Amino acid sequence: MGSSAIDWPEVVQATITGYDAQASYQWREVERQWRKEDMRWREEERTKLQLDVAQMNRQMEWRQEDRRFRYAEVEQRAVDNARYLWLRFVEKNRREVEEKAQLLRLMSELSALIAGFAVVGILEFNVDFDDTSEPLLALFAAFTALTVGLTANSMIVCALMHAAVLRIGKSFVGEVEEAEFMRACLAYARGTAPPDDPFARNAGTTPVNKPRCPTDAAPPQPRRNFNTYWVHRCEEEWRWSFRMFSLGVACFLSSLACSFAIKFDGSDATRWLGIALIGSAFLYWAFNQRQFSDFLLRDEQLGATTWLGQAGEGKRGGDDGAANLVMQDQPWCWHNEPAAVELESRDTSPGESVLDGGFTDGSCTSGRRSAQDMASASSGQMDEGGLRSPNGVAVHVPR
Repeated sequence: MGSSAIDWPEVVQATITGYDAQASYQWREVERQWRKEDMRWREEERTKLQLDVAQMNRQMEWRQEDRRFRYAEVEQRAVDNARYLWLRFVEKNRREVEEKAQLLRLMSELSALIAGFAVVGILEFNVDFDDTSEPLLALFAAFTALTVGLTANSMIVCALMHAAVLRIGKSFVGEVEEAEFMRACLAYARGTAPPDDPFARNAGTTPVNKPRCPTDAAPPQPRRNFNTYWVHRCEEEWRWSFRMFSLGVACFLSSLACSFAIKFDGSDATRWLGIALIGSAFLYWAFNQRQFSDFLLRDEQLGATTWLGQAGEGKRGGDDGAANLVMQDQPWCWHNEPAAVELESRDTSPGESVLDGGFTDGSCTSGRRSAQDMASASSGQMDEGGLRSPNGVAVHVPR
């Protein structure tokens, strides 16, 4: 019987080789699946990184927009401060116009009243002049003529100035002046932004690479104001009118004394009693005239040299003890406590017209800023009043 022997080692070897080939094939299939998963994961990771980069770019853009919004908010606060200051300037202008108009109207009415008394007195003075002394009559006529002439001129001048004040008083606070002042304040607020900040923008488009205003420039302030017009156009005429009125009152009282001397020529007691009473009234008037005339005729400091045209009382009128104050960081920090310093009064130069339009940007009289103030300004520090400015403007406060 023929039979072949089985080579068991080869069979085992073939079996093991088959299992090994099958395991290797399965491992390669698993590895191929893993690589596909790895490639998909890497693609998802790349997509996530792109989304993260886009998110970071959006956050940077949002921060830039937020900083632009904050700068715009600071500018708006500065504009709101400027609008409030303009309203204060308008109110001050209105009060000054009303004050001067009332003063001129009162002076005109009193002058007309005294002139009317003098005219009626001379027309109704029925006396036989045959026995009257010629020098006394001449004095009576002279005093009466001076009374009518002085008071009539004072009345006319005051009436003309009253009309001029009422007409020109509103021209300093018109819409054009308000728009120019607001524009100048906005330009000043934008000019005080940090110069090295690439995110600070004007109107959202133009980067602020350099301040528009010098670091030692004062904030804008209206230069055309009613007080300046009054000082240069009406003050001298008002003084002459007041002097004519005062002299007219003296002549009126003197003419009354002369009329008593003429009217009661036949009774010495009555005549001297009337003259004595008129004399006492004249002395009382002279005392009050001396007491108040110095104050009424005192020089006023030019409104163009003070903050928002605010008039002060100069030293030329005898007010040597009046304090000059500097308001720090005006007009943006006008609520701060002023620091008292001595300043020289500034007057308009001879070649400068005080009626020209525009705004003053004078240098700060309080000196350089400290390092802390400069750091606060460079970082865009804000307070309740808005953006801090580096300067102060002189304000004169009377006693």
